[in-house]
Amino acid sequence: MGMAVGTAAAGRVAGRVAVRAAVRPPLAGAVTARYTAEQRPGRGRVLVATTDGAPAPLVVGATRAAHLDHLGIDVIAVPDVPGALSAYRARPGIAWAEGDRRVTASSAPNDHLYPAQWSLHPAAVSPYGLDWEPVYPSVQGAGALVAVLDTGFMTGGDDQPVHIRSDLARNFVPDRTDTADDNGHGTFITNIIAEATGNSTGAAGIAPQASIVPVKVLASDGTGDLSSVARGIDYAVSIGAKVINLSLAGDQSPTLCAAVGAAARSSVVVAASGNDASAAQTSAVDFPAACPGALAVGSVAFDGSRPGYANTGCPLALVAPGGDDLNASDPTIPHSDWVVAQGYDTGAGGTGSVAGARGTVIAASIGAAGAATGASSFQYFQEEGTSMASAQVAGEAAVLIGMGADVSTTRKTMLATAHPLGRKGANTIFGAGAADIGAAVAAIHAGSHPAPPVHGYRVARADGRVDAFDPCGTADQGQVSTHLARPVVGTAATPSGLGYWLVASDGGIFSFGDASFMGSTGGTHLNRPIVGMAAAPSGHGYWLVASDGGIFSFGDAAFVGSTGAVALNAPIVGMTPTASGHGYWLVASDGGIFSFGDAAFVGSTGGTHLNQPIVGMAAAPSGHGYWLVASDGGIFSFGNAAFWGSTASLGLASPVVGMTVTSDGRGYLVASANGGVFAFGDAPYLGAATGGGAPVVGIAAQPWPGV
Repeated sequence: MGMAVGTAAAGRVAGRVAVRAAVRPPLAGAVTARYTAEQRPGRGRVLVATTDGAPAPLVVGATRAAHLDHLGIDVIAVPDVPGALSAYRARPGIAWAEGDRRVTASSAPNDHLYPAQWSLHPAAVSPYGLDWEPVYPSVQGAGALVAVLDTGFMTGGDDQPVHIRSDLARNFVPDRTDTADDNGHGTFITNIIAEATGNSTGAAGIAPQASIVPVKVLASDGTGDLSSVARGIDYAVSIGAKVINLSLAGDQSPTLCAAVGAAARSSVVVAASGNDASAAQTSAVDFPAACPGALAVGSVAFDGSRPGYANTGCPLALVAPGGDDLNASDPTIPHSDWVVAQGYDTGAGGTGSVAGARGTVIAASIGAAGAATGASSFQYFQEEGTSMASAQVAGEAAVLIGMGADVSTTRKTMLATAHPLGRKGANTIFGAGAADIGAAVAAIHAGSHPAPPVHGYRVARADGRVDAFDPCGTADQGQVSTHLARPVVGTAATPSGLGYWLVASDGGIFSFGDASFMGSTGGTHLNRPIVGMAAAPSGHGYWLVASDGGIFSFGDAAFVGSTGAVALNAPIVGMTPTASGHGYWLVASDGGIFSFGDAAFVGSTGGTHLNQPIVGMAAAPSGHGYWLVASDGGIFSFGNAAFWGSTASLGLASPVVGMTVTSDGRGYLVASANGGVFAFGDAPYLGAATGGGAPVVGIAAQPWPGV
């Protein structure tokens, strides 16, 4: 991010908060179709190859449409594509399986500098770029209103965005009346988001049909007052902006965070993480990116590494190309990995650096101000910094909003479809991963509503203590500190990731964080003890289940049936709801499954000899499968719940007590009574609760907080 009065460490200068434009001064010198085809439930075709080239076995209900003899590939018609793919991919002897889908010609824009915009190229060319080209020109952000809070915007040049809402533009910098850019930073950032595209000149913008509202909150030196930024955010909300870009940075401020938090209720607030780091030393995420409600955006380099300048830390949501010094995309061109867009040179030594240091000019632009050397002019620049990364994610948000996605779905989809980098799950260097516009657009087209990756997990103990594991400490929202009359037997998380409930064997409920108390069976006579609980998907209700299968529902958790009046062969040990909240499954210790509401029965171990009893279950996010876990860690998968591994052969010193699944269903965590945690598939291992104390009774994944 760059450009402060004084150094970044100085913080404040002469009564002006060092809220600064987030650009780093220069140093010297067909995924969419696949995601749609493979995630949409229902009939279709899959392509399957075996390791030995023999015809693939057929899953239930499948027919072989063709066998490609020379390739050793089968084309198989199946009743449910996601379920069939999960089954084939989990089966030994299968080399690969993929969904059949249409192949279409993509259309790269004809802008003459587009070849230098590596971050927009297809994933096959730029694996850590945005994979933007495959979705152009079908989606361009039309209808999205984007507020860019920056140094203003200078109209003119060859490549001005098509839809600049000058009628809504506002200035909040003292002693100014217009929104003209007297620094250059705001013009460059705006053009990254929505530069005119497909006009045979200049560079391409990510959401070229979005409507842009320039909101000037930073002065010519790249700094501004907190009050100006807060007023700018408030104004952006008042005009209905659905995307707010903040490529600026300051120190911690309750005013700034209150403004961001309020705006996040109706807008996607995107903010740059900051450029205070170095290759040898990391630096914490700046504000307002670190404010709750903001999507903090860091940078990723051409090779998938962290550029030295990019700030990192717990609040980081995701990363996007912000430029790096590897010069890897084209070694013959200086700064070839930097971000290219039209900018405005104020004639004071560049576009947007108080020190006069700025990115390099890559080409001239003929515009209203002319292009005279040393005078105010439009130029095409190469820049680097998390300002640029933030602008690209704001462009992604505009594309999704333009497709009709609401603010919440947009945030969740961007996180859920980010390309994972580094450690499994959320991490402090890359957040959820690198922004992937192609995958995000495909998810919106498919209506799949994927959930962001799990942020961590919580392990509950019988005495009410909770061991929390996540990169930022947000998983720990409290624990029972008094002596309990009855032991805790289960836990469930709120969908926000910022709260959870504990339940005792008498049905007593303990709520923490944003988990609301909505009732309990504490003090009520029960025929059998409570053995578990589950949260309603809304976060405004929960169910308790007793060992006889009696169900007690609270809040908006609907009662749709129980086994309370049924003679069971084995006691109920757990339950899990469907994604809709209109049904649930109960599981007995012999693996018998009882389904109610819209929960579909897809198999059980009832009547099967088990080495150890079943102790819990978890549902596949798709709603078309589930897993059972035994006390030795044996895993039994049904429907499209894929098997990712188990502890059955490890000879555990302590029995397994429960499991929890990742948000995409491609992994799960298993916990043992002595606090051991075992991760499989894409589940992140963040630590075990092996410090002694009361036995562990359950484990629950922590959803991504605050989205």
